[in-house]
Amino acid sequence: GLALARAGDSRAAETLDLFLHHFPRHPRQSEARLALAELAFAAQDRTGAAHYLRVANESAPSRDTAEHAAYLGIFVADGAAESADEAVIRRAAAFLRDYPRSPLLAEVRMKLGQLYVRAGDHAGAETQFTLLAQEQPAGPYAEAALFLAGQSAVRSINVGAVDRAL
Repeated sequence: GLALARAGDSRAAETLDLFLHHFPRHPRQSEARLALAELAFAAQDRTGAAHYLRVANESAPSRDTAEHAAYLGIFVADGAAESADEAVIRRAAAFLRDYPRSPLLAEVRMKLGQLYVRAGDHAGAETQFTLLAQEQPAGPYAEAALFLAGQSAVRSINVGAVDRAL
């Protein structure tokens, strides 16, 4: 089932469901539930994705599975109909705190910067974009992060304070 999910095979969800039905106590059942959450998310089924994530997290996942579930949870929460930026920001910040060596760190930091922009916290956005560019200067997000850090810095300038300073 997991191999089918990785390959994008349409039979993956059915195979994973069968696996979970026949082996409910299998040590890799949380991975199967996470794969089902990813499949639901890819199919724009946010409710299904949130359900499978919740169940996967309740089933004592391995550290890698928990990390990936936390990552996916950020995007599922952000895509929810009643998404609250502050709640998604807390999730992303918790991911950065809990998984500081994650290979997914750059994507989460970029998302966190975007969330801060959307929430109007341009100083917070600038911080995240700058950190991303500093942490991974040769990474795929470095150039965009520097550009967005600059934009955030400009947006956080208080014109009245600049006038007073001059």
